[in-house]
Amino acid sequence: MIASNATETAMSNSITEPVIPDQRSYAAFLSDLDCGPLGEHIRRPSLATRSIRVGASFTSLDLWYVDLDVTADALNCFRQGLSRDELARAERFHSDLHRARYIVGRATLRRVLADRLGCSPATIRLSYGRNGKPMLEGGRGHVEFNLAHSGGDAVIALADRAAVGVDIELHRPISDVESLARLVFSDVERRELKLAPDPVSAFLNGWTRKEAYVKALGIGLTAPLREITVSLSDGAALFSTGLRDRSASYWRLLSVPHPRAVVAVALGPRLDRATTTGWLQSKGELPGLNPAVNCHQMRHISTTMNGGLQRRNPE
Repeated sequence: MIASNATETAMSNSITEPVIPDQRSYAAFLSDLDCGPLGEHIRRPSLATRSIRVGASFTSLDLWYVDLDVTADALNCFRQGLSRDELARAERFHSDLHRARYIVGRATLRRVLADRLGCSPATIRLSYGRNGKPMLEGGRGHVEFNLAHSGGDAVIALADRAAVGVDIELHRPISDVESLARLVFSDVERRELKLAPDPVSAFLNGWTRKEAYVKALGIGLTAPLREITVSLSDGAALFSTGLRDRSASYWRLLSVPHPRAVVAVALGPRLDRATTTGWLQSKGELPGLNPAVNCHQMRHISTTMNGGLQRRNPE
């Protein structure tokens, strides 16, 4: 997200199918909400499916779009899925709206991680890096993840054995793009911004790509943002990291379509794999907080080194 005050080539081999419809998807609840003693059972209408070709030396990538604005009944269900420290943090929010969105985001993250690991959401244990980046305690399952939100929309990214960062910014007017750019953009980026036909879109492209990258590194906004250079155009690329021990060629930046926002993902390399798996979910039930519920099905799209796509249903 943009502060309140304030890879070597574009991914030409990325594809999408189909473009996500303009609907509230992951946590867009139907009315048949059941919060019984065995847990909550929340059903969702659908979730669009998309594939991304990442490259032979990179890992699988799974993304979920989340609607953070829910009914009071649904919010109570989500609240029951949080740990004690998450509940305590939720209570520190002064805004009821921000508190509710935090609860939905964290509970959904727990459900997504539990589905990947094959466990109950309650058993998920998180630790935090020096700059606050959450991670699975003990590196469980070698799953890396990241969560970002903007307004009532959030996105969760999961990757196997590779660093991943994600950022989302809702489309909206920005009154003084140049002033913001002076704070966070390199000289190269500012020159590109001046030539952009749509400066606001170009700024949001650059900002989300930068933040996704520094979140993947786990350094967040402590990074020297003006020394990092990314593309501002439609083709996502990382040109310079600004960090002596990081090479831009080790990373891939992805721009992911969203009906209301700009979404960027930064993905580190996975060296132990010759093929990658694209993503995503198909229709099913929204993961509730009941570990006994068979929450949803996954549809995987395998991407081989020759570029072929093969669909397969869950086992």
